[in-house]
Amino acid sequence: MEDIKRLKNNIVVKYPFLLVFFAAKNPLWVFVGASPLLFYFLSQIEAINWLSIICITLGLFFWTFLEYVIHRWIYHININSRKLRFVIDGFHFYHHHNMNDRRVLNAGFLTLYLVSALILPPFYLIFNLTPQPELFYQFALGILMGNLFYEFVHFQIHYKRHSRGYLRSIQNYHLYHHQKRWNKNYGNTSSFWDRIFNTYDASFKTFKLSENVNNHFIKSEPTNMA
Repeated sequence: MEDIKRLKNNIVVKYPFLLVFFAAKNPLWVFVGASPLLFYFLSQIEAINWLSIICITLGLFFWTFLEYVIHRWIYHININSRKLRFVIDGFHFYHHHNMNDRRVLNAGFLTLYLVSALILPPFYLIFNLTPQPELFYQFALGILMGNLFYEFVHFQIHYKRHSRGYLRSIQNYHLYHHQKRWNKNYGNTSSFWDRIFNTYDASFKTFKLSENVNNHFIKSEPTNMA
């Protein structure tokens, strides 16, 4: 009953115009929204060397941590304030209950820039204390690349049933979180931080999709429910 009440008063239901700013139908629109930031970071990189590659890699790795933190401690935050829940986890809560609504599969451009404005300034200050402050842009580029990969993977998870490889494995991993245990398997591109913080559940390897979850994919194909 509580979930039904929350859905009726959900931010997506009450203010659908916000989807234009805070959600996207597919990763292409995410890339379009991110392109000014992407090209700016690239324009600040004068040369690619081993330090650049290390910083880009560190940025990619940091994204996997940020992805975990946002999903576990922001989207699944347990707070009593209805107003805070309405704002903080509104889109995510709606997605959990309406996986077939492709309007909320990806983040919108305002979401991207708000997160960037919160996350990047502290690292800018840190890098400015080093002998090569310009390496900040490589690090930031790595974070942005990680985010774009995340958006692509999340779309693919809900686009169709994958039959093998990485996408099949991470799809089972994520849909197990949706269908079975919302307090496990928070990683969307990797299980690394779930293993570190003891929220990893290996049961995703053997579970079967429910009929409802199996039928939610955008591209419907005759498949079994394995």
